Amino acid sequence: MFFKGRNLFTSISLCLILLLSACNDDNKLSVELDGSEQNIEISYFDQDFWELDSLNFHQSLQKLKSVSPDFFLNDQVSDKDWLLRYQDERIHEFSDSLFHVFQDSSIYMSEIQSGFKRFQYFFKDQHLPTLALWFSNFEMESPVVSSQRTIFIGQEHFLGPKHEFYKGVPDYIRFDKQLSFMGPKVFLEWSDRFNTTELIDQSFLSRIIFEGKQLYFAEQLLNLEEENRIIGYSKEDYTWSEKNEGSIWQFFINNDYLFSNDQKLLRRFVEPSPFSKFYTGNDNITPGRIGTYIGWKIIKSYMHHNPKISLSDLMKEKNAKKILNKSKYKPKI
Repeated sequence: MFFKGRNLFTSISLCLILLLSACNDDNKLSVELDGSEQNIEISYFDQDFWELDSLNFHQSLQKLKSVSPDFFLNDQVSDKDWLLRYQDERIHEFSDSLFHVFQDSSIYMSEIQSGFKRFQYFFKDQHLPTLALWFSNFEMESPVVSSQRTIFIGQEHFLGPKHEFYKGVPDYIRFDKQLSFMGPKVFLEWSDRFNTTELIDQSFLSRIIFEGKQLYFAEQLLNLEEENRIIGYSKEDYTWSEKNEGSIWQFFINNDYLFSNDQKLLRRFVEPSPFSKFYTGNDNITPGRIGTYIGWKIIKSYMHHNPKISLSDLMKEKNAKKILNKSKYKPKI
């Protein structure tokens, strides 16, 4: 399979990329905020936790449970476990340092606040979550998880690719540890409660459509200029994906992947990896999760060609084949 390289930009190709970027603005859904939108509550759990009374720890812990009940949903974590955390000076010191790091991340917190104001426009009857940041000591394997009422952010997952915590971690995982990816991850996680799918449909198409809907949800709520941040790509990987979109789509078609139930395709093209696995000699120049990218582009095309469909309607649509057919998705090679 032949891929277009990352370099050797001509003035013509650069102009085409700029034109494509301008066209992408058509995919931004119209939003009219009236000023009545509420801010979400942002809490720093550790600040409250470290202020517990050491002489009356168990009593003060009960009060904290009433204030932040979602942190105590796991019955397997006992009060004794919380006491051990409280007495761990290493965790305490590092947690304090993280508090100051994230207090200085106002630009990204503002993005999240703005995103939830747009959320209130699209989903008027839905409740707003509390955003809770804390140092989970890597007990949270995912950087962002949620309960019914709370979105939890594990601060240790956003310290930057060069942080000592990630020494020995593969490059593609370290790259994902950027604070600028926090907002997109929050909305990708939040999208799960609205993103419906046909559980019986285990096809490759169904999965990339599901992933594409998540990305489109985050894209519309965050309204970022840098779309590479939505999918967690570098600018170079995002540009490469745009240039090779048609060839990738043709590869999927020619190999009858769309309606295949082969779960190995997910490992090759959807799940996090250093590169996508076409099994060619130049796979290492490709970004990982390229199937997710293609799913996103299908959704963009679907919404462009069906302007009466709302974001809420999109998230409720389960039929992946219907979305593909009505998307009129035909990227040029």
